[in-house]
Amino acid sequence: MDSNGQLCWEPTSIRNIASSYYEKLLTAEPLSEQVRDCRSHIWAEVKNMVSNQMNCMLDAPFSEKELNEALYSLPRNKCPGEDGLSVFFFQKYWDIIGDRFLDVCNEIFESGSMPTPIAAGLIYMIPKGETQSPDVTKWRPITLLNTIYKIYAKVLSMRL
Repeated sequence: MDSNGQLCWEPTSIRNIASSYYEKLLTAEPLSEQVRDCRSHIWAEVKNMVSNQMNCMLDAPFSEKELNEALYSLPRNKCPGEDGLSVFFFQKYWDIIGDRFLDVCNEIFESGSMPTPIAAGLIYMIPKGETQSPDVTKWRPITLLNTIYKIYAKVLSMRL
């Protein structure tokens, strides 16, 4: 529904209403000077906790073992992203694609840039309750990410 309570059927209007709603919902108010000062004081007390050895490990290229552990720790039957490839697909054909996948992950890690098709996600609106209300507040967005992205993110999180 638009701001006047009228139902909208045009995709562009629906997209604009949803975007406006979630932008307002998820945008934080600017921090007060008192909160900024408090944060600065707290961060000033935090000491460097990453040793040179830890830093070398974090900066090292991915290993085959790390990718295997990440891949086999993910749930097999979750919805895939835009590429349509599930975790099960990667597990089933890992002996064929694993080496090339390792090369791609290390290329992304070294360059610091992930190609858009890998990083892209599909956002779907799922109804919160039993009935499908036209009210955008009664829906929740979920993002379906590509499995390559999920595996890459899992390796990074396991390292941390």
